[in-house]
Amino acid sequence: MLNKFVDGLVFGAGFAISFVAILLVSINWASTAMIECPIKESVSNRDAERCQEEIPEKFKDQLKESKNEGKLFHKLPLEEKIERASVIALVRYEDTSGPKVRAVIDEFLKRTPSSKIYYDVGDEYTYGNYYPEDGIERGDGLVVFFTGSPATMTYSTTYEDSRVLGLSNIPINLLKQKIKNSIDYKKRSN
Repeated sequence: MLNKFVDGLVFGAGFAISFVAILLVSINWASTAMIECPIKESVSNRDAERCQEEIPEKFKDQLKESKNEGKLFHKLPLEEKIERASVIALVRYEDTSGPKVRAVIDEFLKRTPSSKIYYDVGDEYTYGNYYPEDGIERGDGLVVFFTGSPATMTYSTTYEDSRVLGLSNIPINLLKQKIKNSIDYKKRSN
């Protein structure tokens, strides 16, 4: 009797392990198939076409062809990021009386007249808020690039001590000058 019980227990355990293994493999396969395209670091033209239908409409402008064909927004040179952005905002961090650090729109470095953005100077940029952690530095604020209209956040990077870390440590004043030059050049061209 005890022998039959042990045999049943072993059979049940083997069945349960097989079921869990098949379930994990299925979940892994399904999740990879669903998110493969949007998270690729670099997308070739063939892959970009295949992925176009899987990427939400508001993110497709990151895959548009340009002189840097096939590159996502974060891989573009600074000049093209400035050109393609409809809005560029400077966001500063503010300490609050509570546990979180608030991100607040400090100024718009670029704002095309035709772009609609749902923020004003002084508004809280909730996507930049964070809760401080020991040993993790987040800088003094963010530079946020928005594309399209209504403007959608496409890229952001930290600045600290008046230098934009994710843009090769460019000083903020030089970034402002490049943006101003880009806008002035566009006005002269029209």
